[in-house]
Amino acid sequence: MNTELDVSEIFSNYAFEGYVKVGSLIPKFIQEQTDEIADLVKKAVAGKDSRILDCACGTGVLLHQLALDDKINAELYGWDISQGMIKVAKETTHPSIKYSVRNAEQPETNMSFDVVVCKNALYYMEPERAFYSFSQLIAPEGHLIFTSLNRNADNIKLKLRLMRIGIYDSSVRPFFDALLGKIPLSDAIGSLRMAKANIQYQKLARATANQAIPLPRLHELLSANSFEVSEVREDHYVGTQYLIDAVKL
Repeated sequence: MNTELDVSEIFSNYAFEGYVKVGSLIPKFIQEQTDEIADLVKKAVAGKDSRILDCACGTGVLLHQLALDDKINAELYGWDISQGMIKVAKETTHPSIKYSVRNAEQPETNMSFDVVVCKNALYYMEPERAFYSFSQLIAPEGHLIFTSLNRNADNIKLKLRLMRIGIYDSSVRPFFDALLGKIPLSDAIGSLRMAKANIQYQKLARATANQAIPLPRLHELLSANSFEVSEVREDHYVGTQYLIDAVKL
């Protein structure tokens, strides 16, 4: 695995050239993932004031969606190790969201949260250190909602399927939508440019990622840090990830 600096630099460049953001056309499969995680967050904080952290927030797409939901009464925080991601997030998302460049594995804060989300990022972290940090950040009865590569992550058929869906949603579907008058042609062209950059940066980013963590090991890490698993969805993100909701005891 490469260093934190390598990952930060890769994603800073990626933020400006190839990463989805509020105001750009978000591919359907990415929006579906965002919706699924947002639904778990809403379920976790239903009917109460809360504090929510997306600890690897990227350009803030999830937080922006939560900020616009009038059923959520929460302070929203976004952290990312990439200065570029945070810059784009501040420029494009809801002004109420509080962002900072910060490493979730070394949070250095006394704040506690009712929900911490870690989406598409655990495989860039050291698992033992990450779960310990999550346990320090989350209040009792709070939720950790995260994704992790599953046993199928290296399945070539699923990887190719995910690639096909990504290419279709990023490069083909937008032009059909433009022809049908659903979106401006300029959005479709912008999506194509973004998709080309995405391919380049995904190659760099994936080279820094860790291997999938077996589900029994995830249970061990959660239990060792005072979490109880509430829900596991094993076919998340075209069957290549777990989506897990765990409660802090």
